[in-house]
Amino acid sequence: MDQKILISKIDSAIRFLLYLLIFWLPYSSAVVETCVVFSSLLWLSKRMVIYCSAAGPADVKIKFSVNKLIRVLTPSPSPLSQPIAFFLIICLVSILTSSSPLRALSGLMTKTFEWFTVYFLILEVIKERRHVFICIGIFMFTSLATSGDGIIQFHLIHRDIFNGHRIEPGAGATAGFKTPNDFGGFLTFVLPLSLVLIFSNRLAHARGIMILCFLLMLWSLFVSYSRGSILANMMGMSLSLFFVRRKWLLPFLGGLLILIICFYFLITSDI
Repeated sequence: MDQKILISKIDSAIRFLLYLLIFWLPYSSAVVETCVVFSSLLWLSKRMVIYCSAAGPADVKIKFSVNKLIRVLTPSPSPLSQPIAFFLIICLVSILTSSSPLRALSGLMTKTFEWFTVYFLILEVIKERRHVFICIGIFMFTSLATSGDGIIQFHLIHRDIFNGHRIEPGAGATAGFKTPNDFGGFLTFVLPLSLVLIFSNRLAHARGIMILCFLLMLWSLFVSYSRGSILANMMGMSLSLFFVRRKWLLPFLGGLLILIICFYFLITSDI
C-alpha cells in the first residue's frame, strides 16, 4: 500500500477514536482511556511507517538512525509545547520530593500524560475546518444529552438515565457524574462555548435552536446547585461575550441576574 494512503487511513482511525472519546467523555472513563491508548498506538505505528520510509540504506550509521528516530517521534510543534515541557519538568521535580514517589509517578503517567497525549493527537489529525466542526458538533450533542439527563434526574425520576446515579429530592443534579461539582465543572466549558456558537455567522440559520439548547444547559447548571460552577460560568460567559459581542455583555449580565433572582425564589434550598 502507498505510504500516503496508509498514513491517511491511520489518521482517519485516530480521528474516529477521538470522536468516540468526545462522545463518551461525560459517561465512561473506561472508553476515554481505551480511546487514548489505541490512538497512541496508532500514532506510534504511523511514526514508525514514516521512520522506515525515511531511515535510508542499511549501512547508515546507527547514531544518525537514532537521531532520525527521535525527530520522527517528536510530537507536532505548537505554541504550548514549551509551557507544557516546563509544566512536566515541575511535575518531575515534585515527584522527586514526594513522600510517595512511585504513586506520584503512576499518577503522572496515567493521568497527567493522558490529556497532553490527547492534545498532541488532536494537533496531529484535526487539521481541517470540517474536522473541528465535527468535534464541536459531537461535543455539543453529548453535552445537550447530559444536560437533559441532569434536568430529568432533578425534576422527575431522581436518578441519572445512563449510569443510574441517584440523588435525594432537593439535592443537586449530577447527570452521569459522581458529584454535582463534577457536572458543573463539565458545564463550565460547555456554556461559554455554546454562547460563542450562538453568535457564529456560520450557524445563523440554527440560532434559535442554539439559544434553546443554551437555555436548557444553563438550567441544568442551576439545578446542579454547584455554586462554584455557577460563578465560574458567569465569568466564562461574560468573558466570551466580551470578545465576540461586547454590546451584549451588560444585557446578558442583567438577564442573568434576573434569572438568578427568580431561581432563588422558585427553588427552596439552602443555596
